[in-house]
Amino acid sequence: MKTRLYLAAVAMLLVGAPQVLKADDDDASEEFLTKISAGVDYKVSKGFHLTATEEIRLYDFGFNRSVTTLGVNYKVNKWFRIGADYNLIGIKTTDYDEDYDPSTITYTDWRHRFGVNFTESFKRGQFTFSLRERFQATYDTEDINTYQRPQTALHLRTRLKISYRPAAGSVQPYLSVEPKILLNGCKWDSNSTTSSYASSEYKGNSDIYLTRLRTRLGAEWKINKKSAIDFYALYDYLRDKDIDSKKNSAVLKQAITTETANRFGIGVGYVFSF
Repeated sequence: MKTRLYLAAVAMLLVGAPQVLKADDDDASEEFLTKISAGVDYKVSKGFHLTATEEIRLYDFGFNRSVTTLGVNYKVNKWFRIGADYNLIGIKTTDYDEDYDPSTITYTDWRHRFGVNFTESFKRGQFTFSLRERFQATYDTEDINTYQRPQTALHLRTRLKISYRPAAGSVQPYLSVEPKILLNGCKWDSNSTTSSYASSEYKGNSDIYLTRLRTRLGAEWKINKKSAIDFYALYDYLRDKDIDSKKNSAVLKQAITTETANRFGIGVGYVFSF
């Protein structure tokens, strides 16, 4: 198990470093993210916990979304933990009102997300190494164009985390890296990115690619046995495909391009355990 974690750490660095370098592209957009959350952790029995969290996210200091999470976690043994959760996501969305153009309307785009986690961890001296594999499915309740993006997006997130527990004190710093991979993107043939895009053929939800690489640096402060606060800063390299097609037929309106963005952010989270 330890060998797999070390190999995963090396692989993530080899894969992640080139992507971070790409984020310096002058054409990439930038945004700032602020995350604020509060939650509870209820210990049902030894190793078995129920959790609930409420989080709000601000993009460029304006409200963007709320995320309500209900979860369950079970510690199988000292190095392996499994978990599952449900997320209700409400995203503030602005769109044009076709009846009153150019007026805009603001509404909430609701999404339902289900996830499962598998986490391996081990300690070496004052350090703890953990590798979390997370599979999640996010259902969008809007009537979307499924030739551009899937109604239910499937993602795989692999997080490597290294934390340090000092011999004395209640603050535990950590560093984590996490790539996020879309497993069922809308796939078009090779003509989709050339001048002959109009003759491109839709291949279904079989495209797999990296959509985000997140690096997070933080510190967990255990105030007492029941209360803890997590302070952190993060950097996201974002990458996605811009697909513009007709909604009712598999016909592209323009060539597919790849958009990138740099996201910087800070966050704070409070957890009460009982």
